Amino acid sequence: MKNYILNFLLFFILVSSSLAETKATIDPLDIGVGTRALGMGKAYVAAADDINSIFLNPAGLSLAKNWGATSMYSSLISEVTYNTFGAYRVSSMEGYGIGFVSASLGGDIYTSYRDPASQRIVPLDVYAAGYTSNVFLLSYGTLLGKYFSYPVIERTSLGFNFKAFYQQLNSTDESYAASGYDLDLGIIYPLYDWLKVGLYGQNVLPVSAGGVLRWDEGAEEEIPANYKLGVNAKLLGEGAPWQYPQDVFLNFDLEDSFIQDRPSVYHLGIEWWLYNYLAFRAGVDQDVYAKGGSSGIDNNTTFGLGFWYGDLGFDYAYHQYGPLSENLTHYFSLSYGYPKATPPPKPEVKAEKPKEIFAEEYIRIKDLTDKSIIYKDSMDINGEILKEEVEKVEINGNEPATLKADIKEKAIFSLTLFIQKFGKFPVSIKCFDKDGKLLKEYKIRILRIASFSAVPPEYWAKEPIEALASLGIIGGFPDGTFRPDKTIDRAELATLLVRATGVEVPPVKDKVFKDVGSGHWAAKYIKVGVERGIVLGYRDQTFRPTNSLNRAEGLMMIARFAGLRGPEIMRENPFPDLSTSHWAAKMVFAAKEEGILSYLAGKSFEPDKALTRAEAAEMLSRTKFSSDKIKELKDWEVGFE
Repeated sequence: MKNYILNFLLFFILVSSSLAETKATIDPLDIGVGTRALGMGKAYVAAADDINSIFLNPAGLSLAKNWGATSMYSSLISEVTYNTFGAYRVSSMEGYGIGFVSASLGGDIYTSYRDPASQRIVPLDVYAAGYTSNVFLLSYGTLLGKYFSYPVIERTSLGFNFKAFYQQLNSTDESYAASGYDLDLGIIYPLYDWLKVGLYGQNVLPVSAGGVLRWDEGAEEEIPANYKLGVNAKLLGEGAPWQYPQDVFLNFDLEDSFIQDRPSVYHLGIEWWLYNYLAFRAGVDQDVYAKGGSSGIDNNTTFGLGFWYGDLGFDYAYHQYGPLSENLTHYFSLSYGYPKATPPPKPEVKAEKPKEIFAEEYIRIKDLTDKSIIYKDSMDINGEILKEEVEKVEINGNEPATLKADIKEKAIFSLTLFIQKFGKFPVSIKCFDKDGKLLKEYKIRILRIASFSAVPPEYWAKEPIEALASLGIIGGFPDGTFRPDKTIDRAELATLLVRATGVEVPPVKDKVFKDVGSGHWAAKYIKVGVERGIVLGYRDQTFRPTNSLNRAEGLMMIARFAGLRGPEIMRENPFPDLSTSHWAAKMVFAAKEEGILSYLAGKSFEPDKALTRAEAAEMLSRTKFSSDKIKELKDWEVGFE
């Protein structure tokens, strides 16, 4: 599969560099892109994450929910009827979709001639005529992290559409038909948790590769190529640069067909989730129009609304086309598959203000307080001696450097302490007189917590990741990152869970499974995990250590680690999208009751969605074993002896 994807990437580069001049726009996807996108001025290339990805960037299918469908209808400028349908299915970071877009125009053609004698217009006949343009789509999108573990590539989503065109022109006496095929390619990459970029190539096949429309009388017509570069920024909301109870997204796409005398245009849109069931959208959709042998640009205003009840949604979009009021068009769609929305805001936790260490009669400590949390492996302790009888100061048994100019000036002391391990670190500062008598001892409690450069302060799972890392249960990568959004495989989760138990893990000498030899990096953890009933192998005596886990599979391993038992009888679905007949339903119900799935409160479970390292950390931190360890870690009253 890796070879296919590498060839696919190479093909994308080659076809993108061979841009051909086109003659006419014949792709119904120029308008039939989905109501949600139309409400945002068609600015959607980097925002693609739901069913509309089929029409504007198939790479977004890998970011969508487990499955979804949509249907849209509109009468464009009161003349052209547009119908759109799409459906998709996502499993293990791969999405597959089908789509159909149809544009049709029908009416009567009146013929006449001018009488030379009277100069009157004389009607001759009326002909019925019609035109239809259809496109069928087969879509695929994947997260490359399913196949590669390179830092940039693993976070990149890649997708393509195979499109089959069929057009027909009918009149009373004659009929013409044309067919052809082409290809769309798309990429999405998250620069940060709140910022994504996307690239979309529409109809990228050159004529030599078959990207052409052939009419039944023999004429051929190029299918015009088009390219878009997009940005999606989450400006407000959880995980955004500015915290806010509601999510606000800003989208911007730059579009160019690289056709001579045809200008570039942009698409600008905003999506504001006022509630988790209501979204407001607005945008500007630029279009090119003919103007006296050249081209002009219309700035078309768009608005939209989205209403959701569970996974069922209704979307509306208003779109202006040019300056004429007759060209205003309304779009309506019904969809299944809830897009991303605002999670419930976390309650604000006010941290206890630490007390300043101030030794009035002997010393004063600067820039250091009791109950301090640090993230570095060292800290500087600075202070000044207030009493002349203090001859010596010791910090954790070490005598700091002391500077004293003369008897009238206070002595200043300084020492750097190195904290090699995560966790609790007591600091003892002792003051002695010239005879070596202890005058006073001051104790300061320090907690060193693990941190990772790729886990920003506002990241939703920052606390459980740092707490588990500080306890030595989970770890990062050699480059100092944690990669919270990277998918986790069977070997990684088995290792994490066994390390969490704290049991001794002896080396192995023999094969653990057919595909896990003694030299495998996780062999000893997998062996202990099997012995303790935390992980299971397959019937063919394999373990498949590199297989990525979906949410249901990962939860089952964590539930076994936690010793959970499912109910004998299931009377209700544990989640709206998880029926009682699902193979993992009982354990999911038990985990939900235990509070392990509290981060999914008010959401769907999505059992086939890929499990990320952040989610695994969140689930594990909620088990009784881990939560007790974390409480003990954060308890300032114990462990500083």
